Amino acid sequence: LFNILTQCIESNDMTLAWNTAVALGRSGDPNAIHILKKTYQDTKQILIKNYSVFGMGWIKDNSAIPILNEILSDKKEQEVVRSHAAATLGYFKGAEAVKLLKDIITDKESMKKQSDVVAAAAMALGITKDESAVAVLGGLLNNTEQRIDSKIRSYAALGLGRAGTEDALKELKKA
Repeated sequence: LFNILTQCIESNDMTLAWNTAVALGRSGDPNAIHILKKTYQDTKQILIKNYSVFGMGWIKDNSAIPILNEILSDKKEQEVVRSHAAATLGYFKGAEAVKLLKDIITDKESMKKQSDVVAAAAMALGITKDESAVAVLGGLLNNTEQRIDSKIRSYAALGLGRAGTEDALKELKKA
């Protein structure tokens, strides 16, 4: 089955290709990461790129984190694809993914020019349920010192909801 999926993802049929990316991701097989990365690199189709990125996250193998970081760091990549890479980091538990998400959220340049990426990172940070997420997300939501895009604030609230702690609820009530 894995060999068939590997062949299908290279199909010219866009629907077959993106569904195959989903299937490879849902398989949970770390061997699929390199196939999804190659598909991401080889295609021009945004939908296939996005599902290849999500597929890497669904596998939940930390070897995908550096690949996602490459995508996030590529300023030439479309914001929607970079947003999917940020959102995908929420599937990972551990310091490496949390650090990448915090770096995105605290980067003033991204805050100004890449609001979709920052918003996706805020939601993903809450999904990680990392203890330090609440302070960062609460800081975004309740920041009175600078004007923060309403989309980013909304996703910070969503992230706090996903964190689901008493402290997260306190931050939501402040807002």
